[in-house]
Amino acid sequence: LHPVMPFITERIYLELYNNDESIMISKWPTPNDKYNFKDEENLIEEMKKIITQIRNIRTNMNIHPSKKSKLIFVIDNNEFEPMIESCKPWIERLGFSNEVAIEKSEANIPARAVSCIADGIKVYMPFEELIDIEEEKKKLETEKERLEKEVERSTKILSNQGFLNKAPAEKIQEEKEKLEKYKDMLEDTKARIAQL
Repeated sequence: LHPVMPFITERIYLELYNNDESIMISKWPTPNDKYNFKDEENLIEEMKKIITQIRNIRTNMNIHPSKKSKLIFVIDNNEFEPMIESCKPWIERLGFSNEVAIEKSEANIPARAVSCIADGIKVYMPFEELIDIEEEKKKLETEKERLEKEVERSTKILSNQGFLNKAPAEKIQEEKEKLEKYKDMLEDTKARIAQL
């Protein structure tokens, strides 16, 4: 700020540092390596990815935010453990969890659990008590049938030579994009059914 408001910055500098030297001739601050938290920064980035995945899974499974789940962290790297321990309160808050556990192996993971993976960290979320599995299967099967019909419809349209010869290029491209979107949604739905 000094070039913009020199009188104010000069006063602040002298008050904060109790230094007779003027800010105009002082040395530029040099970085201190003890304030470089590279490992912590990497962990936070991985935790952000995991929280995003947990929230996406909960949204896809229609789990209400008021229903809390257990989160089981399986870590390959022991350096993550103290950091995860210290971050438990905000992991619980951001991941809609009522308990955060840390395991060394996947031996004690419940059979019905979905997983999220980041670099060196796996998180499992048991979902048996969160959703009515039979009801969720019915909804997903209905969605699967709908998507299969949409894929079939788009495939027929795109294999129709009359449509391809008469339709504008933008309309054909739009139909191709729809087909790809429906295929992706269908694969995602099948994967969710397999998880159940």
